[in-house]
Amino acid sequence: MEKFNKEVDEFQAKVSAMAEVREGKIETRKANYEERIVTARTKRDASKAKLEEKKKAAKDGVDADVAKVQASIDGMKDKLDEKKDAHDQKKLEKYIDKRMDYVDYCLSTAAVAMDEAYLAFLEALDAAAEYDEKYGKKD
Repeated sequence: MEKFNKEVDEFQAKVSAMAEVREGKIETRKANYEERIVTARTKRDASKAKLEEKKKAAKDGVDADVAKVQASIDGMKDKLDEKKDAHDQKKLEKYIDKRMDYVDYCLSTAAVAMDEAYLAFLEALDAAAEYDEKYGKKD
């Protein structure tokens, strides 16, 4: 009977040791998982910050381009005004007005296209950040 009790005690000791090892592994996995969550959130926040910077940079770039085009249009208007005085004023004014209307239409169309491209770019960045957050960085 003593031998049996000793074997049972040894068995219980082994089971206890295995349980402690298992608990240690679970704690390690839990810590690793929590660390991965923190890392993913940090990366997500960094991606969001980059996205905001890129949004601002893109908007500033578009605004600068529009200002350049507007300055060019203003310069062309001045040149056309000088020509207008040299030719038949009424016909030339009508022609200039039509051309300037067409320029405004073209600029509006270009601005809409630039806004659409910018929006598509931002959506792609957002999707990439979401992908990285869900599945890890794609190599």
